[in-house]
Amino acid sequence: MQPVGAANNANVLTIDVPPQWASTGPVKSIGPNIWARTGCRYDIPSGRAQCETGGCGGQYDCSSAGLGISGYTTFTEWNFYQEVAMQSYHLDNFDVSAVNGVSLNVDIQPVGGDTSDPGNPINPFWEYLNYPLTAHAEDLRSDNLCTADFLLKRSDIDKSGIFGYVILGNDGKPLGGDGTIACLNNCGKYEYPTPPPLKCLDITNPDCFCTIDDSAAGKRCYNWKTFCAGDPNEYGVGHQCKVNGVYRDDLCPVNGACWKNPGSDTDGTCQLRAFYAKPDCPPEVCTYQGGNYINLYTGMTVTNDLSTQPPAGLCKKVDPNNPKASCIGDDTIHKVLHNAYTWPNDPQTYVDDAPLYRVIYAPGGTTVPITAPGPIPVCSDLSEKIYGPSHQYGGPTSGTLGCDITVNRNNAVFGVAVPAVKCTNNHECPNNNCNKSIGWCSNWGCDLDPRGSGDEGVVCRWHAAPATNCSPPTIDSYVTKSACGLIASGASLVSSSITPASGDPLFAEVVSAATIQAVSAPSAISGCVSSWSTVKSQPIQGSEGIAIWYSGTANTSSPCNVTVTLPSNPSSLKVYDIPLFNGTVETSNSVTGGPTTGPIVGAGSVTTLHTPDLLLGNLIMANQLFTPRTYWGNPLSDTNGFPTDDGADNLPGWGSYSG
Repeated sequence: MQPVGAANNANVLTIDVPPQWASTGPVKSIGPNIWARTGCRYDIPSGRAQCETGGCGGQYDCSSAGLGISGYTTFTEWNFYQEVAMQSYHLDNFDVSAVNGVSLNVDIQPVGGDTSDPGNPINPFWEYLNYPLTAHAEDLRSDNLCTADFLLKRSDIDKSGIFGYVILGNDGKPLGGDGTIACLNNCGKYEYPTPPPLKCLDITNPDCFCTIDDSAAGKRCYNWKTFCAGDPNEYGVGHQCKVNGVYRDDLCPVNGACWKNPGSDTDGTCQLRAFYAKPDCPPEVCTYQGGNYINLYTGMTVTNDLSTQPPAGLCKKVDPNNPKASCIGDDTIHKVLHNAYTWPNDPQTYVDDAPLYRVIYAPGGTTVPITAPGPIPVCSDLSEKIYGPSHQYGGPTSGTLGCDITVNRNNAVFGVAVPAVKCTNNHECPNNNCNKSIGWCSNWGCDLDPRGSGDEGVVCRWHAAPATNCSPPTIDSYVTKSACGLIASGASLVSSSITPASGDPLFAEVVSAATIQAVSAPSAISGCVSSWSTVKSQPIQGSEGIAIWYSGTANTSSPCNVTVTLPSNPSSLKVYDIPLFNGTVETSNSVTGGPTTGPIVGAGSVTTLHTPDLLLGNLIMANQLFTPRTYWGNPLSDTNGFPTDDGADNLPGWGSYSG
C-alpha cells in the first residue's frame, strides 16, 4: 500500500467480501481480521515475509497459512452480514482493536447504509453516528503521545531473546535507525514478548499458579493479571463482591471492579476494567465513565447506562509507588484512537448496514518513519562483525562449516541469522554446538522450515533470489534445463525462458489452488512444443485444487516460454527438459525408511523400475534424484499424496523442498 496521493490510486486496496465471510462470528467465535503490516522483507515465490509489525508466523499469505496477527499491532475485527431475527435486513459488527498495542492509526468509515439502526434508532453504537473512531493524522508512535515505558522501539525487538529479526549494522544498532514501531497498551506491555505462564514463573515449582511477589517477575505477573485478565480464576461469576446490597471493589483481587449491572449475570461480580491515567479526563477519551457517554464528534449523549462496562479505575491505584511504570491509561490510547477497543470489557464495538466500508490508515504528526519494506537479504550481506556469516557458511567447496552440507547437498534456500558467538568448548554455545575447527558456535538455523517463522533471527537467503518471480527447479545430468512461473491470480501463466534441444522430451506441471473460484483444468497450454498432451490430472485433497502434468517434444532449440490459460486462481508452472526419458512414466515407487503405512519419497534412496525413468508428482524425480521428504502416499493415485511442507495453499515452489 502506497502513501496517499500515489499515482493510479496505489494507496487504495479494494476487497470484495466473499459470501463465505458472512456471519462467521457465531460459528468460529470471531470473523475476519484486517490489518496492515510494516517493515516487511518479502520473498513472494516462497511465500515468506518477515515483518516488524503485523507478521503472521513468517508467512506471506496469512490467510492460506491460517495465522493471525502478531502482538503490538492495531487491527480491525469483523463479523459481516449477520441476520436479524424477524427482520429482512442484515448487520455488520466491527471494531478497531488496540488490545495489544497500537502500530498504525486506523479507522473504519461506513459508506452508504442507514443513518441510524433500523431496529433501534437510539442505538449509541451505530457506526454512522460514531465515525470517526480515530483522530486522523495523529500517531501514538510519537514520543509526546505514548508514555516512554510503553514505546516499543526497533532495538527492543532483539532484546527479548525470542524475537531477533531487526537487522543490525556493525555498530549493533538497527539499520535504518532505531524508530518506534508501536505504543503498547496496558495488557500489551505485560504480554510482550510472551505472556507469563499461568503456572509459576519459577519453573522449579510447576504445580502453582503465576506468583505475585515483590520480585520483578512477580510484579509483571501481578500487572498481567490486572490488565489482561490473564488468570480466569480471578474474575467472573465465581467471584461475588456484592454484600448486603453493597458493591465492594475490595473483594476483587488484582484490581478488579465490582460491576453494578442489575438484571445481568455479571451484577455483583469481579470483572476486568479500564484504567485511566487522569481522574478528570474529558469524555472524548474516557468513554462511558460513570455510566455516561458523550460523543463530542456527533453530539450524541447516553447517560446512566451502567450495563455497558464496569466502573473504571485509576493507574495510580494499581501501584501507588510507581504508577507511570505500571499503567499507560486508556485515556492516553484514546487521545488518538478515541473509540478503539482496548480491553476485554471495552464497549467500543460498532454495528452498521453499509454496503461498503473504508478501512483507513492515516498516521501522522510525528517524524518517526514507517520502516520501509524490501527483499529478504542475502546471508553474506549481513554484518560480519555482528552475525559472522562466514563462520556459518564458507561456500560450495568449504565443507567444514556448520551449514555447508545443508546448503550444498540439501539445497537449503533460507537460513536464520543470529549474532555470532566465539567458542572453544560446546558449553559456550547456545545449543552445545561449538565448531572447534573454526572457533565459532554453529548457532544459525541452516535450513528454515517452510512453515517456520524464523522470528528468532534474521531470515536470509543463502544465494541471491532469482530474477524472475519463481525459483526454477533443480537441474542435473537428467533434468538438464528447467523453467517456472507463478501467479497469485489471473488467467495467463507464463514460464520463464527455457532453451531445450530440438527433439528433447519436455514435461510441464501446473498446480492451481481453489481459493478464488472453483478450480478446473487449464483450457490451453502452448509454447516450446507443437502439441502438449495430458499425462495425468489429479485433484488436491479432494477439492482444494488440481495438479496436471503435460508432455511434449521440443520443436525448437531457441529460447521459448510455455503459456497456460487457466481460471483466475493462484497457480504455479514448472517446465522440465529430460533428454534421457525413455517413454516410461512411473506411478508407484518403493523406498527405504519412512512410515510403514504407505510409500513415501523421502530423504533416502528411491528405487524405481526403470533406469533412467521418470516419477511424476508435484516433484519430478529422474533416476533417484536425492531430495528431502515431500510426499506422503502415492503421488498419482492417492489424493493426499501432496507436499507436507506446502500447507493450505498446496502450491509447489512455495516451500524450499517443493519440487
